[in-house]
Amino acid sequence: MSRSFLLGFLVGLILTTAAVLFWGMKNLPLSMFQFNLPSGSLAQVVPGNNEAVLYLSPESGSFPVNSTFNGELRISASASVTSAKIYLNYDSTRLSALSVDYSSSVFTSVWEADVSAPGQVKFQGSDPSGFNGNGGLVAKISFKAIAAGTANITYDPSSLALKVDDSNILNVARSTGASFTTTVDVTPPVRSSGVPSGTLAAGTTSTTLSLATDENATCRYATTSGASYSAMTAFSTTGGTGHSSSVSNLSDGNSYTYYVKCQDAASTPNTNPDDFSIVFSVSSTLIVTLNLSPASGNAPLNGVDLIADAGGSATGSISYTFYCDRSDAGTDISSNWAVQFLNSSENPKIAIDACNYSAAGTYTAKVIVARGNAPTAEVRKTLNISTPDTTAPIPANGQPSGSLPAGTTSVTLSLTSDELAACRYATIPSLNYAAMSAFALTGGRTTHSTPISGLSNGSSYSYYVKCQDGLGNTSASDFLIAFQVAAPAPTPQPNPPAPQNPPAPAPSSSPSSSPGSSPKFLKGDYNKDGKVNIIDLSILLSNWKKTAPSYDLNGDSSITIFDFSILLSNWTR
Repeated sequence: MSRSFLLGFLVGLILTTAAVLFWGMKNLPLSMFQFNLPSGSLAQVVPGNNEAVLYLSPESGSFPVNSTFNGELRISASASVTSAKIYLNYDSTRLSALSVDYSSSVFTSVWEADVSAPGQVKFQGSDPSGFNGNGGLVAKISFKAIAAGTANITYDPSSLALKVDDSNILNVARSTGASFTTTVDVTPPVRSSGVPSGTLAAGTTSTTLSLATDENATCRYATTSGASYSAMTAFSTTGGTGHSSSVSNLSDGNSYTYYVKCQDAASTPNTNPDDFSIVFSVSSTLIVTLNLSPASGNAPLNGVDLIADAGGSATGSISYTFYCDRSDAGTDISSNWAVQFLNSSENPKIAIDACNYSAAGTYTAKVIVARGNAPTAEVRKTLNISTPDTTAPIPANGQPSGSLPAGTTSVTLSLTSDELAACRYATIPSLNYAAMSAFALTGGRTTHSTPISGLSNGSSYSYYVKCQDGLGNTSASDFLIAFQVAAPAPTPQPNPPAPQNPPAPAPSSSPSSSPGSSPKFLKGDYNKDGKVNIIDLSILLSNWKKTAPSYDLNGDSSITIFDFSILLSNWTR
């Protein structure tokens, strides 16, 4: 089969098929030939038989000078178009073509897409499979309005829409161009969506100012109202419809207002005559402590003071609301408060005798504090109230005791108690507490002491003690502190004259003395009984740290560890 025969056969088949389709379609209702208009088009022309027409979407519009907009060039064809040459003519005094986007074109091969010639957009492309249908996208063309007036866009008569046999079916006369009105913008940008607003968290030192405009603009800000646009600070990001800039050196407890003006990109720029305000504040910190006086005790415990102290960066007057027993962590002010002070200038604040607790148990005192723009603060304090004390203090560890060295003329009477108390003493038993003598060092403590003097050798002493706690519980019986002062040792008598040729004396551990001389005693033998033992140690300890020359073994005028060491070196000798 020859190539020419095959080509003729295919052409005949195509023509026959087209004729059948045309015959069938011409008998259909006219509504079957209506094309759906793409969004933005106003009057698309329906192509006739074996015809292609062009249209622009939108075909009209109004655009401010210096603004840009896009127009879509589309084709509708009732026969397959395999290639096209489409040139658009426009008024270059009012419009400028910026670019041609054919990435989604029905023509897959594009060999010309040019906007370099003023007043003309050039496009040429093809597709082997051809295009047959409604509203096929040829290209998107970007225009800029450069002067006010009316700008028409038409198709150059040289434009073509070719079928596979290179026959031109484009009807330029029936194609729809476009007419655009370009206007001079005299309206300044509309500003909106200013942030931040409200109260920022305490500790915020910087934030980002931002706002939006309804058109491309350049925005500036100032911290004083009424400043001229030229004297204001430019946003770091601006020129489009979103504008932002970082601001710093913010501090707690302060409010901030930034005043904004914007200027559009019109040939004669339009600037806002008034300020757009961005207003916000930074919260203060508020720290509160609560103390109780007394902080504990026995039931009933009345007249407890609540002391609140407000700290942090918040300033201004303070409102205090005190509660005697409220354990929740909330800051809402309920009606069962004990004491309330509104707009007080005092800090710390004392709620005197605010709370009375009749029964033993655990209670939670609380204060809620408000100051300035800081978040309201609260703090709680636990109060433990015990069952009333009905037990008298128990005395113990009474001193001195036993036998004191001869020559002791004064001692320190001392004892301890198992709770804070005040103690008294007497030299006769069973006296009433009030009739007894108070210890010199006593009252609100657990150790008690008092000096006693006028002691004499060979005498015994008894002191009867009672103690009383802060609740008035008093010892029912006496606590006895008893001791004695030893009698001095007898004076040694001189030995009788030794007989002639006396036998040698037996060894002895007792101190020796020569005839006609005073007996010699070891250092540390305070009671002169010929031995250093526990009695001598007791005498040394009773004079510890005192200036007592009679008991000073090393001659430094004070009874210390050195004397103790000398005494031990002669122990039991």
